[in-house]
Amino acid sequence: MIKKYFGFKMCKKFDIPIHLAVSLLLLFGTIMIISASIGESGSQMNVMINAAIKQGVAVFIAYWGMTILARNYGRFFCKEVVVYKNKENNKLFKKNMKILFYGIGIGVIVLLVMALMSTPLNAARSWIVLPGIGTIQPSEFAKVYMILLLGYTVSEWGGITSIKVTRYMLIPFSFFALTAILISLQPDFGTLMVYTIIIALLVLIPAHPCMKVLQKVVLTLSVVGVGSFIFLNTETGISLLNVISSGYKFDRFTSAADPFLDLYDSGYHIVYSLYAIANGRLSGLGLGSSEQKLGYLPEAESDFIFSVVIEELGIVGLIVIVVLYGIIVIRLINYALKSQQEGYKIILMGTALYMVVHFIINIGGVSGLIPLTGIPLLFISAGNSSLLSIMTLIGVSQSLISIENNVYKKNPSGEKGS
Repeated sequence: MIKKYFGFKMCKKFDIPIHLAVSLLLLFGTIMIISASIGESGSQMNVMINAAIKQGVAVFIAYWGMTILARNYGRFFCKEVVVYKNKENNKLFKKNMKILFYGIGIGVIVLLVMALMSTPLNAARSWIVLPGIGTIQPSEFAKVYMILLLGYTVSEWGGITSIKVTRYMLIPFSFFALTAILISLQPDFGTLMVYTIIIALLVLIPAHPCMKVLQKVVLTLSVVGVGSFIFLNTETGISLLNVISSGYKFDRFTSAADPFLDLYDSGYHIVYSLYAIANGRLSGLGLGSSEQKLGYLPEAESDFIFSVVIEELGIVGLIVIVVLYGIIVIRLINYALKSQQEGYKIILMGTALYMVVHFIINIGGVSGLIPLTGIPLLFISAGNSSLLSIMTLIGVSQSLISIENNVYKKNPSGEKGS
């Protein structure tokens, strides 16, 4: 039984290019984290060894979790997958799995509440400290669970055309509203922004009749939100912010516009990040040779890992990340577009969006194109929570891809059989 459910053997019909790209990103990220960590205390060998062990354990656990989900998510949580030939046994199993699924959501909410009661780190209560292990960031798990919850809900209710939106989206929107409030109380507005962007885009996918009005509202608010964000990054917008408010959150807009205006305070991080990127040029200074990680760049192995990558590997480092990201995102979108199940479509698109939004906001922030938020670069930045989160979504996506591939092989037209 243990081997059946928790072995390392991947499920049949999973997507090999995605798996290879993920594996290469994990390897690349581990190497860069080890390199960046040297800056914490010179070039001591024990720093490298500790960083390698810590990241190696995190990668091992995340990869194992991904394989478990790839093999089992479909049979556990997809009602289309028959586990037991006996209809009553199968119905009871799916009912128990439904209880488990919603129970996981309650667990995520409990973790967010625990984070609020924890000791602040970097002026925010976003993390829970696990003695001897490190920290976890529950808000990352909230983003992942919300994507899965939307997909699960659409799969459960999608066939009932008479259902009203108040019931159709009751549980997902209740979860989103509660978790968004808890994240804002931490406060972590960067995570809240990413969370909101991803879910807003996913809400536009379902074709259920009851969603039309809501989708128009979400689309309108999204356009207004994007327009407001662009405006606030202009000189007029920044001047307006300076008049109506102050504080580090608003200083980030000023720093993004011109970090050299306050070089030793709000603009410090971005300035040295730009120095690192400029030093890299085409070929980079060489692996392990970053200068800015030696006491200049804070959180070099996490928030500013991209700057270290460019300084050490130059344009080659950027190409590696973009190509591997591109393989995963393009293939996920391709499977989403081919899927006949809207619930699967939401999860596959949600995984792709999760990667793309993090990529844009992280690189935009460290390069000064948009305000800095501290959003990690998935697979590359150090951070147990972000690694577990993206690997969870990859595992679930592989499980859904396996189901789709099996169905497509039996029926190439993609139509459901009788």
